[in-house]
Amino acid sequence: MRPYHSINIDGIEFVLQYKVNKNTWAGVQKKQNDKTNTFDDTVLPVNISKHKKLQPSFMFDGKIIEEPLYFIYWDGVLQVVEDIDMLRQINEYHWTTGFFFCYFGMVRWNIADRIWEIDGVQHKMHVMTPRGQWFS
Repeated sequence: MRPYHSINIDGIEFVLQYKVNKNTWAGVQKKQNDKTNTFDDTVLPVNISKHKKLQPSFMFDGKIIEEPLYFIYWDGVLQVVEDIDMLRQINEYHWTTGFFFCYFGMVRWNIADRIWEIDGVQHKMHVMTPRGQWFS
């Protein structure tokens, strides 16, 4: 299982956000292509022991996206942030926070709170899942 991927449990679709322990994830009940803003108080503990993984179904730039896309508004434009180390830390180690360096300076990220921090200034993180659900 990976953050911001979708599963089905007993006919209900959940988007996983971060791993809590072996069989429990923090998740949000959200249907495919739901682009409404999701408030933090809707996060639930989800037992994934009897889940079915749902396949990616959302097209972005003409192709199905296999992994979540992480965005930031920068200079008035919504931009994709793709850092290989960040994605590896999220997917392989289940980290919810970390940092990397780029030409903007040091960037701290937090996928649980959906925050970017660039040189001490916080920005909202926006996430598009492989099934078209939107989180911001």
